[in-house]
Amino acid sequence: MVVSAQESRFKITDESPKRISQEEASLRIIRAIQEMQAVERNYIGRDEAIVTIDHNRPIRVMTIADLHMGSIATDYDSIFALRDSILSDPDACVILLGDEIEGLTQKYLDTNAARTIPDVHQQIDLVKNSFIKPLAEQGKILSMVSGYFGHNGWTQDQSTVNTWMMMADEFGIPVVRNGGLVRIRYANGKEQAIEIHHNPPGKSKYDPVYGLREAVQSISEPNRPTGATAAHTHRAGIAKEYQPTINNGKAKAQFYLNTGAFKGSNAELPPDRFGVKLGFPLADKPGQGFITYFKKDGEKEEVDSWPAIQTAQLLLMQKALNLLNDTEGQGTTSEYMGLIRDQIAAPQVKFNERGSKKVTTPYDEHPNQEKSDAVYKELYGDMVTGQYAIASWNVISDLPISVDFIQNIREGAHASGFNAVEHYMAERFTNNPYAFIAFLRNIVDQDVALDPKRKSILDHLVSLGVKYPQQVLAVLHDSSLRSKGWKKSVGEGGDGSPIPAGSYLANGMDAKLIRHKSTMRMAVGSSSSPSQKPVYSIMTLDKQGRHGSSNRPTFGNMRIYDRQATRKPGIVAGGHMAMSGFSSKFDGSNPETDAPVFIAPGWWADTVDTEGAGNAGPGAIPGQAAILIPGKSERDYMVIPTSNPEETKLFHEALILWYGLQILGLTDKAKKA
Repeated sequence: MVVSAQESRFKITDESPKRISQEEASLRIIRAIQEMQAVERNYIGRDEAIVTIDHNRPIRVMTIADLHMGSIATDYDSIFALRDSILSDPDACVILLGDEIEGLTQKYLDTNAARTIPDVHQQIDLVKNSFIKPLAEQGKILSMVSGYFGHNGWTQDQSTVNTWMMMADEFGIPVVRNGGLVRIRYANGKEQAIEIHHNPPGKSKYDPVYGLREAVQSISEPNRPTGATAAHTHRAGIAKEYQPTINNGKAKAQFYLNTGAFKGSNAELPPDRFGVKLGFPLADKPGQGFITYFKKDGEKEEVDSWPAIQTAQLLLMQKALNLLNDTEGQGTTSEYMGLIRDQIAAPQVKFNERGSKKVTTPYDEHPNQEKSDAVYKELYGDMVTGQYAIASWNVISDLPISVDFIQNIREGAHASGFNAVEHYMAERFTNNPYAFIAFLRNIVDQDVALDPKRKSILDHLVSLGVKYPQQVLAVLHDSSLRSKGWKKSVGEGGDGSPIPAGSYLANGMDAKLIRHKSTMRMAVGSSSSPSQKPVYSIMTLDKQGRHGSSNRPTFGNMRIYDRQATRKPGIVAGGHMAMSGFSSKFDGSNPETDAPVFIAPGWWADTVDTEGAGNAGPGAIPGQAAILIPGKSERDYMVIPTSNPEETKLFHEALILWYGLQILGLTDKAKKA
């Protein structure tokens, strides 16, 4: 029972301090929270950081993560070697992607606490003084990602101490939240937007960049970043991909990059016990990053990026692009390229029959109608020679060569891309003896086998290849060329007679006939002996079987490599999906390279014919290639994959210029001119 004031004997006449009303209290709470929101945003990290470069030259951005300083399993020599490499390069910089310290937590006593010597404060001081400070003093660190679950995050979860601010704040390094953006802006105002994560939203045990792709493809294309980077899984991988363009939009590439770890990746040091218990004795090696550079579209310049899984690839392309940038600025590129052509011998390409192997049970191209045998023999004689399971070439060359993978022309269809590829080949291969061609799947439309004019269609394609003698290496005997319709008579006359379509194309172009899962082996270098230079193995694909993915162009290539390739090749090229691009991942078991490359060539035809009649639409941009670096031993093995025609032409020219001027002793002169 409540007694009213009128009935009460006592009356409260004053209070100290003064009471405020509930309404006023609520307003003050809101104001306090709003004030703290600004502080919270400061500590949780910015949505984006804009970093301006004071020039327009190509730059190398190293994505560094998972140092785990303090751990007994970390490779400290590699950390400091990479640090010194960046410090010595005026055009190199860093984005820190997390887990700079090992941290401490009771949850992982055996794999963390018992294997970590310094406490967390000492770990922070260690990484600050030995790694962050030297780089920050030269303005090399563009940003640090923050606010993620992980080793740095353990301390914040257990104590609310912000380890990222402790490492970055005094040096003025932008702390960007997990999933935020870093905008790299050149002096001319052009920029690249890079989305940075420590742990991306989702992962796949087969595909290192799966989570990044999922995050980016959910964004409307005009708002997508140029690239997305992450770490956390201790798995290294890169990809640069194109989706089909619709509504006549311009093709836009996205690159994805997941960074390896300094902890547990050196076989000579103690492994990461956590990785061992998960079944991964070694982490993938670090050294990933990307290069930003300008490409010209007529008079228009656009900035683009190219990711790489190895530091060596990044360093080579940075040097080559910078040299090309210098000669372009001085107007001397054509002069120097002329000197290289005049004074350095063109490649000699020798087919190695002893190192090759034909398919033991080849597809039989002979007709299945006895009445046509006489006509068939008169027209084609002994043209059918079988397909190669392994086709080997010895390429004697001082300069890098390229293998351009051309497929999806669909000649004979209304959507044929013949004119487009003819124009590309004229620009790419004329007077360029260092560029070679592998015609892969779908160069002939799947319905041509029953077309009365099918021989004329094949002749049209042959005319495309014979313009570049000795540059067409192989033709893939794909499902379109293996159709039973080729064995039947269609219409009247020679055009309608049965025809061995695969052999006809290969013989007409003076190329080797290969098939699905064949291997092209190319030894590239100045020596005449294949054993004294790197050998590049290229597995060629028709379709990707049930591994094909509508939003991951090279996923099928990767899974065939994982599950069906017994001796792992360095390159897997081909596939039938609508997207295009390249990817790479770390594989320490590969006999050729620890960074195998997967290439999905795009579509020269106007429409895709592999997704069903109800899904007809354009394919992604073509023009992909693998540039093969010459060497003197297998240690010199290096592949530079490219994602589009402009990149293929630009990178190959830059590398020819770099190696050519080195051979001629003109590199310094070209830089100083």
